[in-house]
Amino acid sequence: MRKVLVLFVALLALMSSYAASAAVRMQFGNYAPLTSSLDGTGVTVRVNGVDLVTNLRYGEQTGYINLGGTGGYNIQVFRSGGTGALVTANASFVDGQSYSGIILGNNQTQPF
Repeated sequence: MRKVLVLFVALLALMSSYAASAAVRMQFGNYAPLTSSLDGTGVTVRVNGVDLVTNLRYGEQTGYINLGGTGGYNIQVFRSGGTGALVTANASFVDGQSYSGIILGNNQTQPF
């Protein structure tokens, strides 16, 4: 019923080096028009069980956020105020690298 995981295809592909810090850094962009109202497009990004970004609306992106060190990360995206994850992804990241998570799709004409 639910098609998921197209969202983080760009996650590993959009990797660039960041030598000034040993931390894993990640930015997020929401390009998923979830509703016809901009106010209804907000998403929450949860990393390893912590809400890292809240109410990220269509067309918005964050700056780079330090996640921590090398290792595995569980990333989930929810509609703001929702309980069921739109996307769940597990990824391994490396110190000193910067990553991007792009939220795409609308689950009607294009899966997340």
